[in-house]
Amino acid sequence: MGFAELMDLFTLVICTYLFAISVRGKTGITLINSSITEPLLSPSAGQQTETKRTSLYGKASVLDLVTFSWMTPLFVIGYKKPLDKNDVPDIDERDYADLLSDSFKRILADVEHRHGLSTLSIYRAMFLFIRRKAILNAVFAILCACASYVGPSLINDLVKFLGGERKNGLQKGYLLAVAFLSAKVVETIAERQWIFGAQRLGMRLRAALISHIYQKGLRLSCG
Repeated sequence: MGFAELMDLFTLVICTYLFAISVRGKTGITLINSSITEPLLSPSAGQQTETKRTSLYGKASVLDLVTFSWMTPLFVIGYKKPLDKNDVPDIDERDYADLLSDSFKRILADVEHRHGLSTLSIYRAMFLFIRRKAILNAVFAILCACASYVGPSLINDLVKFLGGERKNGLQKGYLLAVAFLSAKVVETIAERQWIFGAQRLGMRLRAALISHIYQKGLRLSCG
C-alpha cells in the first residue's frame, strides 16, 4: 500500500467520524460561560445605563474652534485610560441625523415646488443644503492657498538680507521673520479648518441622503 492509499484511508476515517458526529447532533463540547448566549442589546450585557453626553464642539468658543482645543478634555481622558463609549462626547445637535433629514426634506420639497419633479431636483437640493458650509470651506481653501505663496514670494528678500544687503538695518529681517511666521500660522489654521469642515460637510450630506433614501425605500416597500 503506497503513500497515496494511506492518505485516502486516513481521510476516509476522519470523514466517517465527522459524519457520525453530524448524525448524532452533538459535538461533546460544553460551554462553561453562558453569558455569550445573552442578546447583544440586553441591558444585562453591559450593566451600563446610557447617559446624556454633552457635545464639546457645540459649546466651544471661537478660540477653541480655531485651535481645536475643544478636544483637549477627550485627549486628557484618553491619556489616563482607554476610552469607552461613555467617554466619547456626543456630536453637535445641529449634526443630528433627524434634524439634517428634516432640513433636507424641506429643501427638496421647496425645490420640487419651484422647479417641478425631475432628475436635477436632488442635485439642486444637495447644492442648497451644503452651499453655506461649502462657501465657508472655499474661503478657507483660498486663504490657505494665498498664505502658502507668501514664503516663496519673500524668499529672494530673505536671501538678499542674509547675504549682507541690509539697507533698512535689522528691521527688515524682523519684518521678514514675522511675515514668514504669520503666513505659516494662517496657512496651518486655514488648512486644518478647511479639512475639518470638508469632513463635517460630507458627514452631514451623507447622513441626510442615507436617511432620505431609507425613508424612500420604506414607502416603496409598503406601497
